[in-house]
Amino acid sequence: MKTKAPIFGILIFCLINLNVTAQDKPIDQQTIVYTIIYNAVPDNFGYPLIGFINLAQGNHKGLQVGFVNTTIKNFEGLQVGFVNTTLQNSRGAKVGFVNTTRQDAEGLRLGYINTTLGSYKGATIGFVNTTMENTEGLQLGFVNIAKKELNGAQIGFINVADSIPNGVPIGFLSFVEKGGYRAVEVSVNELYPLNLAFKIGVPRFYSYLQGSYNNSYSKQFALGFGFGSLISMGNKFYFNPELGNLSPLTSIDNNVTNLVANIRYNISSRFQVATGLSAVWINHQQGKNLYDPPFYSIINHEINNRNRILMGARIALSYSFTELY
Repeated sequence: MKTKAPIFGILIFCLINLNVTAQDKPIDQQTIVYTIIYNAVPDNFGYPLIGFINLAQGNHKGLQVGFVNTTIKNFEGLQVGFVNTTLQNSRGAKVGFVNTTRQDAEGLRLGYINTTLGSYKGATIGFVNTTMENTEGLQLGFVNIAKKELNGAQIGFINVADSIPNGVPIGFLSFVEKGGYRAVEVSVNELYPLNLAFKIGVPRFYSYLQGSYNNSYSKQFALGFGFGSLISMGNKFYFNPELGNLSPLTSIDNNVTNLVANIRYNISSRFQVATGLSAVWINHQQGKNLYDPPFYSIINHEINNRNRILMGARIALSYSFTELY
């Protein structure tokens, strides 16, 4: 008895195992494997690749969705997968755990590790973002690396760039090789007669880590962190606002927030002196008076048993490891 395969079975078979050969094409473009498990297609294949492993053996435009997406030449469109790789240029969006482009890239990168070996233009968002050539746009992650020129912004815990002609790094530590700002500073403020700070970033925006000491306090040592900016007011002077937070090392329930308006003067290209007025908010989480009377103050106002406002002044001397004109 002669039987026929159901139409549904034939469709499933074609979907899972489709192998098309074009005898009139070169040998490297003859075979198309197009299945839900593995897709391998020639240059400029005109359909999306949706499978566990997708391989475009030339250029490809459109959509690739799979666990591993690889394009041998240029890709334009959207890649969504665990590992997305383009061996030449890419344009569009890559969303995955590891996104890699070996030449230039443009568009959005969203993943855990985003790497572009050429130049990049667009936005990269991930844990580690790396561009080996020039970068234009945004790098947002825990570690951001622009090996050459950055025109845009880096926002992360650690930022690294060769130079930033137009833009700013915002983070805990920002290392900029050319045109960066790195300095150590000794200062006196209204709470602590001895403060030592390390500042790093670029003049327009830097971060600092500060240690403070007051022998007369029951909690003598404090550690602080903050941000600042150097705004040029001519050849020698800078307006230097800073915003920071300071807490005793032995207490997590008390902190000091301060806003300082400094005027900084260049004694030389590496030494600067600064002074300015400060506004300080002292907050005691447990409603206890953490501090003895301040080292000095212009205004000392208690709002309630948990909050106090001080007005004071500061003076500082700093040495810059990078020349500041």
